[in-house]
Amino acid sequence: MTIYHAPAVRYPTGFSARLAWVLTAASTAGCISAAVFIYLSTRSAELMLWQNGVMAASCLLAVASAGHFLYQLKPGWLDWNGQAWHWAAADANSAASAAPSTASVMVQAGQEGHLSVRFDGQSCMLVHWRSAAAAGRWLWLEQSSAPEHWHDVRRAVYSRAPMPVFTA
Repeated sequence: MTIYHAPAVRYPTGFSARLAWVLTAASTAGCISAAVFIYLSTRSAELMLWQNGVMAASCLLAVASAGHFLYQLKPGWLDWNGQAWHWAAADANSAASAAPSTASVMVQAGQEGHLSVRFDGQSCMLVHWRSAAAAGRWLWLEQSSAPEHWHDVRRAVYSRAPMPVFTA
């Protein structure tokens, strides 16, 4: 029985204008809803002032969290070599920041880690990458970043590393 595994692939990660737009729209809608709620509750005097303050503070905290999430999306490369995932930050002065000529070129300075999908929107994915040596990192993958490798990276994300074959 022949088992096919996902091919080696290198995919860019980093900031996304589409994700920024979605988070900005959601934050704006949340703040407008909170403002309307605060306005209506102060007119009817049903809520105390501190409750309105908590509502406004929660809205500001949500906006700050969305901004921090976007800020921490550092550019880099996510690599699948057929056995394990590696991620390395892009450096403007290194060869690792240049686009690879083939998908089999793997970053050499990247750390090995485990990848898990948290959101799959078919043309975009939010994944969490974690290594033993570093804290976890959220990575945003978009089809528009490297359309020619999108199906390869999707196959790799959902495939398992090949199991070793033991012979007796």
